[in-house]
Amino acid sequence: MLVGSVSYIEQLRKLAAQLAPNRIFFHDPVPPAQIVQQIQRYDVGLYLLEPSNYNRAMGTPNKLFDFIAAGLGVCIGPSPAMAELVHQYGIGVVAPASSLAMSQGRLTK
Repeated sequence: MLVGSVSYIEQLRKLAAQLAPNRIFFHDPVPPAQIVQQIQRYDVGLYLLEPSNYNRAMGTPNKLFDFIAAGLGVCIGPSPAMAELVHQYGIGVVAPASSLAMSQGRLTK
């Protein structure tokens, strides 16, 4: 799910087309009840959230459980609460920092 102003999303589309043509796709939103079904076609759920405050550090967003329910491998940022679940159940990797550059190395292992 991508949230933001129309102009921001259009900037992201242009950037994706420039940096990764035919590799990044934007899909229309789906109702919450259809999220798991829609994401099952993918391999990995990527959620990089900087644990910059208590809520972000200790939260376990629905998105994480959507990934798990869909059977996806999980790659998350270093949020302690999510990291504990990922490690405990062996469902993915925890990036050492919430940056795409840092996570790329983890994803290619």
